[in-house]
Amino acid sequence: MTARTMVLVLLVVLVISCSAAEDQTNVKNRKENPVFEDAFDKGLVNWKTEGPHTVEARDGRLYVKTPGDSKTGQYVWCRTELPDDFRITWDVTPLSKSGFFLIFFCQKGVKGEDILGKDLFDDYMNWKTWGAYEDFDKYVSAPNRKAHHQSRIRGYHISYRRNENANCNFRKNPGLNLLLSHPVDALLPKDKTAHAELTRIGGRVKLAIDGKVFMDHIDPGEPWSGGRFGFRNVYESDGYYDNVKVFDLTKARGE
Repeated sequence: MTARTMVLVLLVVLVISCSAAEDQTNVKNRKENPVFEDAFDKGLVNWKTEGPHTVEARDGRLYVKTPGDSKTGQYVWCRTELPDDFRITWDVTPLSKSGFFLIFFCQKGVKGEDILGKDLFDDYMNWKTWGAYEDFDKYVSAPNRKAHHQSRIRGYHISYRRNENANCNFRKNPGLNLLLSHPVDALLPKDKTAHAELTRIGGRVKLAIDGKVFMDHIDPGEPWSGGRFGFRNVYESDGYYDNVKVFDLTKARGE
């Protein structure tokens, strides 16, 4: 090999190496840079509330409170839609020993409609008309309550705090289909902030809190993707949410 040829080969190798390094950097940045984030320093401009209970920006955090005597819950929906594959992270600080804390995600109409559009948000089971447990009926469509719903919305939900117990019920809707129930030997005590991380890639959904995996499961059926996400509190629940971020993992899949 001549000296000139050797120089050309080295230049080609250098260009390829630099391109590969740049691609890896782009992938890393794509994974780490959020497509949505909110620290609630500008109030609730990025959120839409659904329900009759207390929701406000307080001390630079989202504050949600539902009373123990209520038979409906409270939703707080993000106005930014989810990518097909995503990671959502948030901080939650329960202020009550009691109460249920849930996250609903991949929420769409069964025909692909936006759940925050007029048809599904205002005209279908409007929150001002809710009777007992009809907030749950609207998004879950449990078979034993057929008289209360029309199965117009699909998505997933996970309950990750029941009173102070940290256990996961992972369900697919419509139908209140239980995909996984996972008791966890841990607590989410009042007045302590926990960091939650929910990841969806393909049919695989994983929830981790404070770095500990609470649930990791693959939906055996047709997986739901995209749509909306929101928080739901019910029963005597009182707490803060903060530092919400959404990462787009769609393009990163398979790289």
